Amino acid sequence: ESYQRTGDRKWFVLLYERHYLPIYKVCNKLLRDSASAEDLAHDTFVNALEAIERFDGKGDGVNFARWLATIARNSCRSWIRRKRPLLPGEMPDIPDNGRTQPTHLFREAEAILAAMDEGPRRCWLMFYLEGYSYKEISERTGYSETEVKKYLRIAREALRKGLR
Repeated sequence: ESYQRTGDRKWFVLLYERHYLPIYKVCNKLLRDSASAEDLAHDTFVNALEAIERFDGKGDGVNFARWLATIARNSCRSWIRRKRPLLPGEMPDIPDNGRTQPTHLFREAEAILAAMDEGPRRCWLMFYLEGYSYKEISERTGYSETEVKKYLRIAREALRKGLR
């Protein structure tokens, strides 16, 4: 509240000092890479600083810690998607049918994606390969978040069925 009210960075530095270690631990638990966890913990505070006017914790330090942890988890998940996009053989719920040639899986996945309608294909590529969140996809495409989720479900189902 002091930082929101005054904009004096000393208050944000105090918040940083108080909450850095728990945020680092959240990031390290998700990433299992201390250097990347350190970077994303710092990024969490940069993101929080940019979004602080939207925080409404009503003076509760617990709410602030939860808010920061949410930012950290979302940052880590986005980082994971950007740095390590899911490969067709790694997508959730796709059964292993014994094919061991990754190029074969890539060709099949490309063909399935190419045959999809624009909405599901576009949402799948933005979510899994580019690392955008539902909200970001919605903002960039004009689809509602509900439509984005529906299109992702359709795309996953098509890939699941096609890669059996």
